[in-house]
Amino acid sequence: MRRIPTLVALTLLAAAFLTVGGSMDSDSFLRTGPYELATGIDRRLWCEPGDDASVIDEPADLRGAHFSISLACLFKDASMTPEQLAAIPELAQMPQAGEGVEFLIAQVALQADFLAEHGTDPTWVESWIEVDGERIDLETTPEPGQYLVLSAPVGAAATLWVEDDGRAQGLDLRTGEPLDRVEAYYTDPGFWTESDGDFETLDAYFVSDGRSWTVGCHSNRVEFTRSMWLEDYGWAPEGSVFLQVEFWWCTGAGVYDDGIWTLDSERSLFVRTGSEVALPIGWSTRDNPSAARGQRHTVVVEVPAAESEFRVNFAPTGEFEEAATGEVFSLGRFPAVFTWNAEF
Repeated sequence: MRRIPTLVALTLLAAAFLTVGGSMDSDSFLRTGPYELATGIDRRLWCEPGDDASVIDEPADLRGAHFSISLACLFKDASMTPEQLAAIPELAQMPQAGEGVEFLIAQVALQADFLAEHGTDPTWVESWIEVDGERIDLETTPEPGQYLVLSAPVGAAATLWVEDDGRAQGLDLRTGEPLDRVEAYYTDPGFWTESDGDFETLDAYFVSDGRSWTVGCHSNRVEFTRSMWLEDYGWAPEGSVFLQVEFWWCTGAGVYDDGIWTLDSERSLFVRTGSEVALPIGWSTRDNPSAARGQRHTVVVEVPAAESEFRVNFAPTGEFEEAATGEVFSLGRFPAVFTWNAEF
């Protein structure tokens, strides 16, 4: 495993072959071998759409849960003009390429075409370049305007890899072609949050040994979020995404003086996509700190990645525990079913 050589060392190597008068002897000039890398930043792009080197209009993009990057320009040193070469001090300071070696130059776009799903967070991300079987680790994912000057065997494959929580995606540094992408990130439907209106139930009827309780609840918002990655679940399985359904409900302590309503996490909610039905793979609650008390419920369901419309059915089944006695009351009749439609 190789690490990035420091530019100071490269500069000293090059300077060692300069004469006092500033000229250089090309026959004795030290040559750069393969697998060396230097980097820098230039906020001016070195190519424009339509140039041979431009991949701005190509799918030379990567998106993850915690990063995004787009390439703008890809060169070999032989394809660059003297003006372009002169604009790269790192390349000017490096000894000429040795026999069988060429320089590959990549510049990152000033703005990525995609946003990271959960915002940029480098603690989840690892980046490296793989060239001809050799790995060169990068300290961080290349940032906007950053350029990479890589020495590689002539014609050898060279790939920029970015791994996010164990899932690596790549970009070919010769063509910009994406490799092993998480395809759901680059096609419709998208990843965001939708919401629906209020709902209420006034006839949740619970019974136990001839005694009963009737309780009601009103909530004014339900949210649906489509995700490829979640911290507690990792990456969605191939061909699937996560649908999160989040709402407030009158469960937990402090809502009713006479008892606590608990929802049935196995029977209260399911999702329809076409003729298929998906049940929750996870259901979590957190206490609501507002005066209304209650709990925020987050339900996670795996759904097909190709589907954009979902019908979510919620029936507040469960049980009611009486505060004074601790007696548990079961549902006496099935409550009204709420149906929400989420579209992405």
